[in-house]
Formats: sequence, structure tokens, C-alpha cells
Amino acid sequence: TQFKDALEFLEELKEAEKGSENDTAWLKGESLKLASGVRRVGNEVEKKIYAANDRFVPVMKDFHAQVEPGTKKLVAQANKMEDTTTRLCKAYGEKKCRPEELLSKFALFAREFRGALHAIDKEEADKEEKRRKDAEAAERKKLAAERKKRRASQNAEAEKNAKSNQLAAASPRLRSPSAKQRKDKIIDALVDDMVRFSAKDMLKKLKKKRHRTKNKMEGPGSSMLKPPQQ
Repeated sequence: TQFKDALEFLEELKEAEKGSENDTAWLKGESLKLASGVRRVGNEVEKKIYAANDRFVPVMKDFHAQVEPGTKKLVAQANKMEDTTTRLCKAYGEKKCRPEELLSKFALFAREFRGALHAIDKEEADKEEKRRKDAEAAERKKLAAERKKRRASQNAEAEKNAKSNQLAAASPRLRSPSAKQRKDKIIDALVDDMVRFSAKDMLKKLKKKRHRTKNKMEGPGSSMLKPPQQ
């Protein structure tokens, strides 16, 4: 609550709760009986004629002298309580009521007021607890979304790398040659060189052979083989 001082009356009403448990009519009746008995004791000891060795009357006189003021005060307080209660009942619209009845109403009001305060405090505590749980749930949801985003990014990167690896494996240009491939390539190159050099040798031999044949045909007696000139 905002105004703490406004609740101080609840401390004062604690006495009302205690007072509502008493039977004031019985208490007043008992106090009047006590005062009446003390008065009778006083009247008796004043009239009593006692012997010199009788200690009862002097002791009762001392007792009466001690308790009589207290009993008178007790009766006066009972009368004042009754008068105050009557005026208080009128102030609250009641014609007449016993003190404990009026005090019980104040006590009931105090209990219900405290219950309302407790309910308000509990409601505020529940709201605060709900806000805390909602904040924690939102934080968990945010973290879960971030984890999901990271996993998606990691999966996409892994898929991209896998595709790149597949393309590299499928393309000869992207594949690094193995030892066998390098060996086969060297052998192929050697065979090509052998074939190429063998062809050159054969051409040379053919050229030499044709040259010798031509020289023989152009030697002595070769005119016989020539056609006649016109």
C-alpha cells in the first residue's frame, strides 16, 4: 500500500478484538457483587464488638480499608464503560448494544480489512511472479530462435560445402590427378613420342629411297627410256 500510516488503526483495533471476547455484562455483575460484599464486610466490622484477644475484626478492618478503594474504582470503570459504549453505539446508529457486540463488529472489520490487504499483496506478488515467468519464457524463446537460426546457418553451410565437394569430385579439372593417372599420362606421352619419331624415321627412309631411284633413272642409258622428241 502507498500510505503506510493509514494502517495504524489496525494496531489499535487489536484491543477491540480482545475486548470482543469478554462478557461485559458478566464482568460488571461480578464487580458489583464484589463491591457489595466489601461494603457488607465494612458494615459488619464497624458494628462488631470484639474481645481484646480477638484478631479477626482488626484484620478484616485492615482488609476492608485496602480493598474498598479498588472495588469502588472497579465499579466506576464498569459504569464508565457502559456509558461510553452506549454513546458509541448511538454514534454508529445503534440505540443500545453491549460493548462486546460493538467491539466484535470492529474486530470483524479489522479481520476483513487485513484479509483484503493480504489479497492485494498476494495479487501483486502473483502479477510480479507472472511478469518474471513471462520474461523468462520470452528469453528462452529468444535463445531457442537464435539456436535454430545458428543451426539453419550451419546446415546451409554444410550443404554448400557438400555440393562443392560433389562438384569437385565430378569435374576432372577440379580433381587432383592420382599417382596412377600421372603414370598413365607419362606412358601415353612416351608412346606418342615413339610413334611420332618412328613416323619421322620412315619418312626419311622413303625420301632417301626415292632419291636413289631417281638418280638411277637419270644415269647413263637412261635416254633410251625417254620418249622421242618431235
